[in-house]
Amino acid sequence: MWFIFPNASKKRKIEKVKNRHTNRPKGRLLFFHFNQSKIQRCISNNYLYKNLKIGHSYSIKIGFAVSIILGAIMVIFSSQIATAFSYTNASAGLSSQIATAISILSFFVLAIPHGIMSSMMFQGVGKGTYSLIITLLRSLILESVLAYLFCFIFGWGVVGIYAGVVLGCFLGGTVGYVWAKFFIKKFEKISRDRYDGVES
Repeated sequence: MWFIFPNASKKRKIEKVKNRHTNRPKGRLLFFHFNQSKIQRCISNNYLYKNLKIGHSYSIKIGFAVSIILGAIMVIFSSQIATAFSYTNASAGLSSQIATAISILSFFVLAIPHGIMSSMMFQGVGKGTYSLIITLLRSLILESVLAYLFCFIFGWGVVGIYAGVVLGCFLGGTVGYVWAKFFIKKFEKISRDRYDGVES
């Protein structure tokens, strides 16, 4: 029948692509399970850029909510937690120092979500190199450099190490977050160019 309806073949091709696109399993936004492989599968199964954007933002919001709760627990019960690690006579003198470390490092929990989730988003879409760069920038370069700077250059001592780790994690995560947002915008443009004609 192709010689009677010359556009039938083209319509079938468009319908085939459209069905293949819409029948893909949509990722479920179940970011309550803070497991790296599950989050990667969840994001990678979201084929539309809108779902990718929602998944990235939603996971960060859930991460911040959990981090706020954990950070508050660490600050409120810092003395009790420190006592659990300094119950012997030999380590009893370290109780106040451990409590200080826990109080400062509670902000480290708040500095994690946006960077970690951005890194996992890149892994989920097959950009493992981007994820590696963000991890190295955050965990190896910025944290080490700032910890050294605050401890030895500014003379803050061990508190400077804690502060450098927290600030380095936050800055590295922020770089990853901004990078992820730019990537999603670029992915949005590519998706519109590729699928708008098919979906219309």
